[in-house]
Amino acid sequence: MKRAWLLVPGLLSLALAGFLREPPPAAGSSLEALGRSLGGWRVLAVDVLALRAEALRRQGRLEELPALYEAMVELDPGNAAGTVALADAIATFLVPDAPTAEERRMRWLEAFRLVERGLAAHPESPLLATQASSLLLGVAESHLDLERDVDALYGGPSTREALGLGYLLAAVRTTELLPRSGRAHLSGLAREAPRLAARALVRGQSAQEVRARLGAADELTQLYPRALAELELLASPTPAAPEGLVVPLPTLIEASSALVRAALEAREAGMPAQLQPALEAFEARVGPTPASTVLSAWMRGR
Repeated sequence: MKRAWLLVPGLLSLALAGFLREPPPAAGSSLEALGRSLGGWRVLAVDVLALRAEALRRQGRLEELPALYEAMVELDPGNAAGTVALADAIATFLVPDAPTAEERRMRWLEAFRLVERGLAAHPESPLLATQASSLLLGVAESHLDLERDVDALYGGPSTREALGLGYLLAAVRTTELLPRSGRAHLSGLAREAPRLAARALVRGQSAQEVRARLGAADELTQLYPRALAELELLASPTPAAPEGLVVPLPTLIEASSALVRAALEAREAGMPAQLQPALEAFEARVGPTPASTVLSAWMRGR
């Protein structure tokens, strides 16, 4: 009898692998009922699908991944990793290829609502929080029409950006390391906090709001000083450094935050032209960054 039970995982794996040679059924199909009937074996079933997805990714069969991730979520709706994978697949494959702006908006909403449902079940999940931030910031800003539509959903860019930054900070507060992506959320917050502070500044938001966004970067340095000391970023190429500068992450955070604070002082004094020397010195030290790019455009437009 014991030997028979040991065979069950292998038989389940073979059954699912054979089943997935064909596209999985659409949402609301028998997969959902199958997940419930599997009981404790449901986790194993999802693991089998995850292994299949990894194999497809290595083979370059990326167009097959969204259906596979959807099957994972149907089998185990509470699975955070499957939810993130499906939302990311929608954002990667379906949002860019949408034929119309309305279709792109609907695809984005599909991905974000999927993540919201996941967060309702797993509010402490750093994976889901990081994915929510990616959808609100990176994906929403990847197309002008989508950025406009998502901004409209939240009453303007300020709320969308604050929510995206908040999700990213929540993930950073939860853990130093994410599965598969490691410390990518730390690097992401190091870039996004100064960039979003600069965007708030050029939109004319209050000094308090600008400083609050910079505060996320300050908190990052306090939480993980040792981890940050091990991380470096490659800055954008410049004429002086055509291959880009390798910048330690603590240097990037400190310099970017100082630049935004200098810009805030110049704005409050009514003399934004005073920022130009600081901006040139910054880019000579660490190269163009998302924050300096925002401020450079602001200076050119004045």
